[in-house]
Amino acid sequence: MEITALIHDCSVEAETGFAATCVEFPEANGQGETVESCLENLRGAVRDVLAYRKEQAKIHLPKTRWPNSPRVPDPSNRHWNEPQTTRTTRK
Repeated sequence: MEITALIHDCSVEAETGFAATCVEFPEANGQGETVESCLENLRGAVRDVLAYRKEQAKIHLPKTRWPNSPRVPDPSNRHWNEPQTTRTTRK
């Protein structure tokens, strides 16, 4: 997944520091002494936001699955980009 990161230089006098915000996930932000550490911190924040949203979605989803409903791929699965197959049977 690609996200848009806005990096802000927060350096003051002799101290360096960066802050990053994310356009797609406004609730995620990162900070660090280098740009690389700032972006890594932002990636972790985005992962946390996605995990939270996934848990919230599970709470509000119906407990039963409709017959022959397609599987929704799980982005945390390493095989997510592989084609998903579902079986349907005709009566």
